Amino acid sequence: MDHATRAISCGCEPLVLTVTTVKDWQIRNGLDTYEATAKVFGYKRQAVHQWFSRGSFPRWLAMAAPGYEIKDHLSDPGNVSAKRAS
Repeated sequence: MDHATRAISCGCEPLVLTVTTVKDWQIRNGLDTYEATAKVFGYKRQAVHQWFSRGSFPRWLAMAAPGYEIKDHLSDPGNVSAKRAS
């Protein structure tokens, strides 16, 4: 199951796509480089760098990011809320 499909099936709210919110998402998920983020979604580091440089992100990322975030927490949905609250 891809990340966006997982998020939709779990009823996740989409991520608001700003440089700040995407950077916060990266930090929460231990993705400390553009390369690490690119690998999660099957893109090249240069593509992720361009997203941040332009301050414009692909629309699919709004659901794919939350889907990635919950991938390890499906057995205990409370983990996602606690993680986001921190």
